[in-house]
Amino acid sequence: MEDFTFLAVGGWADGSRISSVNIAGRELNYDVIEDNIVSLLPDETLVPGTEYTIEVVAEDDSANSITREFNIMYSPAQFRVSDVPEQVFAYTHRFSGRLSQSAGKKCRFSTTPEVAIASSTAFYKGCVVTFPTIPEGVTTSLRRSSVDFYGNINMEGTINVPYEVVYYNRDGLSKSVFEGSFTVESLPTPPISLTMLDENQVQEGIYSLPYNAKRITKFEVVGTSGEIKVTTQAGSQSNEKTVRGTRRFGMREMKMRLERLDTEETKVWDMVPYTVSALHTNIPDEVATETFNVLITPHSGTRAYLDIEAIPDGTTEDEYAVSIRAGIYNRREKTYIYDAQTMGMWTAQMGYTQRREIVPFGDIFELDENGEATTVMSGQEMFDINSRFVVILRSVSPVEGFDKEIVSRPQFVRVLKGEAVEGDINKNEIVDRVPFRVRAKYSYASRDDSRVAGDRTWQVSYDGENFADIPESQSTTYSFSVTDPSTAFYRYKVVNAYTGAEGYSSIMKVVGYDVPDLTLGGPRTLLRDQQGEFTVTVNDEVYTAEDMTFEWSLDNGETWNEDATSITHQAAENFLVQVRARLDNSADEVGSRAYDTASRSVKIIPPEPVKIRIDGARYGEVGFAYELEASVSHDRDLVAQDIVSEWRLPDGTVVEDTSISHTISEEDVVEKYVTFTFAAWIRDYKEETLREVNKRVFAHHYIFPEGRMGAGTRVAMAPSTGKAWVTRHDTSVPGVDFDYEWQVDDAVTILSQSSTRMSFQINEPGTHMISSIVRDNRGNEQLYTTFVEAMEIAPMEITVESQSSKENMRAPLTMRFKPSIRLKHPNDGVDYYEIEYDGEVKQTTSTYNYVDINEAGVHDVTFRVYSDFGQMGEVVMPIEVLPNLPPECAPAVEYRNERHYVYHNCTDDNLVNVHYAWEDGSFDDVGESLYFRNDNFPSETVTITATDLLGETTITTVSW
Repeated sequence: MEDFTFLAVGGWADGSRISSVNIAGRELNYDVIEDNIVSLLPDETLVPGTEYTIEVVAEDDSANSITREFNIMYSPAQFRVSDVPEQVFAYTHRFSGRLSQSAGKKCRFSTTPEVAIASSTAFYKGCVVTFPTIPEGVTTSLRRSSVDFYGNINMEGTINVPYEVVYYNRDGLSKSVFEGSFTVESLPTPPISLTMLDENQVQEGIYSLPYNAKRITKFEVVGTSGEIKVTTQAGSQSNEKTVRGTRRFGMREMKMRLERLDTEETKVWDMVPYTVSALHTNIPDEVATETFNVLITPHSGTRAYLDIEAIPDGTTEDEYAVSIRAGIYNRREKTYIYDAQTMGMWTAQMGYTQRREIVPFGDIFELDENGEATTVMSGQEMFDINSRFVVILRSVSPVEGFDKEIVSRPQFVRVLKGEAVEGDINKNEIVDRVPFRVRAKYSYASRDDSRVAGDRTWQVSYDGENFADIPESQSTTYSFSVTDPSTAFYRYKVVNAYTGAEGYSSIMKVVGYDVPDLTLGGPRTLLRDQQGEFTVTVNDEVYTAEDMTFEWSLDNGETWNEDATSITHQAAENFLVQVRARLDNSADEVGSRAYDTASRSVKIIPPEPVKIRIDGARYGEVGFAYELEASVSHDRDLVAQDIVSEWRLPDGTVVEDTSISHTISEEDVVEKYVTFTFAAWIRDYKEETLREVNKRVFAHHYIFPEGRMGAGTRVAMAPSTGKAWVTRHDTSVPGVDFDYEWQVDDAVTILSQSSTRMSFQINEPGTHMISSIVRDNRGNEQLYTTFVEAMEIAPMEITVESQSSKENMRAPLTMRFKPSIRLKHPNDGVDYYEIEYDGEVKQTTSTYNYVDINEAGVHDVTFRVYSDFGQMGEVVMPIEVLPNLPPECAPAVEYRNERHYVYHNCTDDNLVNVHYAWEDGSFDDVGESLYFRNDNFPSETVTITATDLLGETTITTVSW
């Protein structure tokens, strides 16, 4: 509290003084420096980190009093411990943490109260941190702004660590401002474990190590996250490695490499004992140990080398020398290095590759003291294997079960086939209808056959025994066409280019044949027990019936009998007629494919009355020929039967035919009708198939029909279009034709006509006659006449709107004219306009027209309209134009910004130019104003000349 000093000031010598200082209802102790200045004294009853309200009372000589309150936080200080693990392993796990200030009055950490007092300032306090109890094995380290503690907790259980922070002033006063603690659980340390891994392990407790290698295997150490020491020993040599711990709590699984220790001089196949141990450095009595042996194997760089003699164009009849080595190839000196002391002794066996596997074959033999051996392989053996060859070297080990095997790089030696080339054709026999095309392809049995292929050709034989070469047919593909029926044999011949052995493919037999094209004709429907004749036709330009043999079948193809080109057959039920034929030159291999078969299904139906249809007009005219046509059919009949037909005429005459022509007489007519009878039946089946049909025809005498005529126009004004027509009664008399002749006067034009109708156009007003003469082919005619009327077109109505380019109508100006026309004929339209002014006529089709008038006075403008139908309308418009006036000017001068501005202020509808003139120069129109600098023109007179379009001029002056 001694940091607080209070001052009371009244602003003048009024005897201001502090009368009391209270906190929490009690008065604080303080020193009176002056009546109006007090400084608080320490108070041990106050609790650090607590908020208090200080009440200060001041008075003056006039008994005035004032009370002020001050809210303070007493000794505000907060500290925290960070980075402290909740759990550790006793003895092994590194324990650490840090105590630092998190809030309040800053302090500087000190080791002793004396140092804290010395480091205390107005801004910082000195502070000392004390730990009443601290775990065994843990030490503290002081920093300027924190206290660190670290070490290994050498005890087990839940440990609470309290601490206290004391502040010191410069005057030696102290105050405990913060107390706290933290807890850590110290767990028992699990035993350390050591496990050897399987890498390079060849047997239980034995690991292999190439003579030149350093890394033996790997092992795994499992311990706490504390510091671990690993020791390796072999003979008199040893090696230690310490793995530093981490602050992370938990067990560690560490995989470590075991390196070779150079003990005494070792050689291939020596067995060296090794010991590996691991322990926590803080618990040296608990050790994990593994012992094992290391077997020294041949130098890892030892390689197997295979060299097979390469014979150019070697075949299966040759032998190949094989050279085998073990050692290391020195690329720089191009020599082989072999040392039995470091690489050991080896046996060799040949092998080959097969689907990523090595297959050994042949004898096993030993390499000599130089690591070399030679042997011989036959070309046939190498050809049969047809793979990459290797040599398999196996170490000769004195330790049972520890053989080592190395394989050389694969080597492939091309051995060519010495026997006859083998292959085959893709087809053995082709039997097809001519014409057809054959594409034969020869394929080698293997790639080895294709490599030795020399001369080759296709051969042909026509007896299957004697073959001849086909010229220019060396390609393995041979295409040819077969156009005539024939039999031929083909094969492919290949000569071994290295041994001359001849090889042949299998024989391909090619048979070409042709098939006749047959059509079977005959009835498709027969009556019961009616005999039908069936004939076969050959549809071919090359072959005739003499080139083939015909066979017929009436039992659905179960039996075939040779016969001629036609047969007859009758049956009581449905049957199928089949005929087939094959050319006499067809080969036996063709078999049934050489036949062409035609068939016809015949349906047997019971006899029924025939069906009759009669075609003829409903009317007949007495005295004229009348024609009738009859057609006869049988139910579902597909082929015409032998039908008997006859007509019985009205007078009893019988005519055997299907069509007749009979002139009707008055005696034939019975009650206005004439009757004809038609009878038909199938020959030999009249009783079952007879049918009779009567045809009644209405008979009358022809009378020229009466008709009427009509006409009409679209518009009752000329010109106009219209239509005329003639109607009559339909007589339906066969053979009567009508003809129409149309007539009009000169003012009418015929546009189109078709029998009873005509279209026309009236070209002039008036009443016009239209006539039509109707004639028949019996010599009768009738004149029909009617009239149509067309009136004169009324004159058009014209109004013209005019508009001047100037409201005051002063010259010069432009007039715009817009007409409004009302035509009296609905089909009429404006063709063009004429504008006449000052003796000039202008034609136009535009609705808007313009005329320029430059002189004053009254001017006549004539406006004419011409229509499509030839009408003309005219309007004359007088236009009064006033004379032009000269420009009006009222010049003025304005002085500003050290300048004289001259404004002409001239107005005129036609103003085109303003000219300024003064003593030192002149300007044409430069706008509405012109300025003069006062320095150059302190005084001046300017003449202003304004001119309009017609040359009228106004002159004015202005001065300053």
